[in-house]
Amino acid sequence: PLTWITLASEYSIKSEPTLAVNMYDEAIKLMQKGGRKKVMESSLLLDVASEYAKFQEYSTAIAYAQGAWMENRYNPRTRTLLSQWDNDFKWYFEAQERGARRVQRKWKTRAWSREYIERYRKICVSRWEEKLKKRHYDMRTREKLAYFAKRKWRGLFLFEDAQATKIQKFYRAVQMKWLWLSARRSHHLQQLAALYKKWRRHPYDLELRKECLEKAMHKMTPKSHNMAKLPPKFEMQERAALLLQRTARIWHAKAIIRDLMEKRRIALEKLRQKMAWKIQMEARRYNARQELKRRWMDYTERWEA
Repeated sequence: PLTWITLASEYSIKSEPTLAVNMYDEAIKLMQKGGRKKVMESSLLLDVASEYAKFQEYSTAIAYAQGAWMENRYNPRTRTLLSQWDNDFKWYFEAQERGARRVQRKWKTRAWSREYIERYRKICVSRWEEKLKKRHYDMRTREKLAYFAKRKWRGLFLFEDAQATKIQKFYRAVQMKWLWLSARRSHHLQQLAALYKKWRRHPYDLELRKECLEKAMHKMTPKSHNMAKLPPKFEMQERAALLLQRTARIWHAKAIIRDLMEKRRIALEKLRQKMAWKIQMEARRYNARQELKRRWMDYTERWEA
């Protein structure tokens, strides 16, 4: 049955009353065969009645709507549809409404006496006071108590309003200061972001590093911002740079000393070679003179002989 009811609802939405009525009939037949009459709720009966009313079969529509009315006699939709389709029901419902209004009017004129009004006022005031204990600044409750219990609450509320006015004046001044500080803080954060972006592009620019240090030490710079992490980083970089410079100077001095020692070694080697060459030349000259002297003496001896 639920499948047929779903199909009927879809056809009803698509403005196909013929198919919708057929689907509803099949669903009702299945319900009656299965002994599930309780499943036919008032909403289903009213939907079926509405589809039959589109064909102007008001007798069938009234029968289904009357079944829904028997389940719930105060359903607004049921009473509206029956009033549209049947004049007897319309007259009956109008008579009920007139009788209900008359009973209400009679009850109001009888119940609202001075004693009842005073007793009801005390009950309401006690309820509002209990409500005021839970929510002391509920404006509607305060207005009711200020009107219905003037002697007890109105003076207190006036005093509280006067104090609240003073607090609001002070709060407005503080709020303006907060707004000014918020705008200044936002501008400062924008400057931090722009400066940090420049530093990322040129991390070893001395002017930028100096400006970054000034901004990092500013009182409006958040501790969690990346700019606040730069001073320790710069300090570490400076220590590392000094260490590198000292190491480079030592290495450079050692390199110069090494070059000088190499030059001195080469100069000494050249000097040794030169002295060895001179010694060799003197030795050759001495040997040549001795050989010449020996040959000359030999020649002289031969000549004399």
